[in-house]
Amino acid sequence: MRKLNAEYENLIKKTQAINRRLRVELYDTTEKLVDIRRKPFFGKFVNGMATESLGPFPEFILPTHPCIRTLQGYCSPCFFSKVPKSSCSKEDIFNSLIIQTQYIIDHFDEIVVGFQSRKDCFKDKWDITFCYACNGSLFSDAETTQEARKQAFHMLADEIEKRNLRPLTYIETCVSDYLYFLSSAEFDDIFPLLKRLNAVISFGFESSNVITRNLIYLKNLSLTEFEKAIEVNSKLGLQSAAFIYAGFHSMTQNEIVEDVTNSVMYLTSKKVMPIIMYPNLQEYTLPHLLYKANRYNLIDPRTALRIFTNINFITSSNVQDNRDYWLMGDLFGGPPAPPTNFFSNEHKTSCSYCAETIRDTLQRIRQSHDATLINKCIESLQNCTCMCEQKYNDVLEQEDITYGKKDLIERIFENINFAEQYCDEYLAMMSKKEDI
Repeated sequence: MRKLNAEYENLIKKTQAINRRLRVELYDTTEKLVDIRRKPFFGKFVNGMATESLGPFPEFILPTHPCIRTLQGYCSPCFFSKVPKSSCSKEDIFNSLIIQTQYIIDHFDEIVVGFQSRKDCFKDKWDITFCYACNGSLFSDAETTQEARKQAFHMLADEIEKRNLRPLTYIETCVSDYLYFLSSAEFDDIFPLLKRLNAVISFGFESSNVITRNLIYLKNLSLTEFEKAIEVNSKLGLQSAAFIYAGFHSMTQNEIVEDVTNSVMYLTSKKVMPIIMYPNLQEYTLPHLLYKANRYNLIDPRTALRIFTNINFITSSNVQDNRDYWLMGDLFGGPPAPPTNFFSNEHKTSCSYCAETIRDTLQRIRQSHDATLINKCIESLQNCTCMCEQKYNDVLEQEDITYGKKDLIERIFENINFAEQYCDEYLAMMSKKEDI
């Protein structure tokens, strides 16, 4: 990470403290569940589609121990603090990765084979695609053990080969954990299994800009570390993917579009596949606190459409023949689904017709990867009778004039200082809400 001055470091510590306080408040009051780690989260399936996924295939989140970065206060929009406590022993929680993997195998026809909904050019290339993840990072020794990972990967690879299926497996991890794995004794055992699973290593990245990545999102990741990980993957013959966040606080919507576009250009130049993650409002997070105080707003559906249009244009000229060109995260957020997303946001500019048109288009694109649907969507938006496009452009202009005139760092400082003072009031408000 670029050396930040003392003022920046103080701002990071303040943000961490706010995040930790919000998460501890929720984590300590969440009901303990004995069996929470007996099967993975795999979202809701609607019409054959895994809605809480990265695309036209299921995503399995296998909660074990909490993500260490969540406990440290990093990753401000993260909602995995909502995973309830477990009264299981520490050893049982570590080994629950195996139990949850066995659940996937026992229900393989139903939740893996049965929920493949590809309609794109990869439909006949891969028999099954799925995402396999933990709370935060699958290669984190704080979340599970090396032996449990090895056994779980073996179980999946053996089951897939027994069925004579061609897999494409997206595995989510943090860069630092993965770099540690690459230099560990575990590597020799695990690497052949990753090849058998045809793994695409998917890193948390969020942005190529150091300010948005490490000061707003609080990722605590340097480009040097990231580039080292993807360089090693390239030499090993493994594909890399990276998550990009499209909804930072303290930024105008035009700035967010520019940030995402620049990040996608950077990733494609490194032959890394982008995974776009649209924002939502999970309670007990910093963005939700700022939203309740009218100091943050979700992007408008039209902004989401602009972002995807840019992503598709960039990635279509940098096609890799053995993986997706891009992936798009769940539009509604989850698990668990939040009470507010950018389609249901009461402060959005787009009317119900425009929001639903864009929502349905992006949902269909996630499943089909048919980018020609964008033009049909834009044509349909012309039928709007509420002057939404003009209203949207007026809002963007107003944001740039009134908010964008301030330096971004100044805006971040103002929001974090406000959040620090507002935290007590926010928690009191949330407590009353839960008592109702």
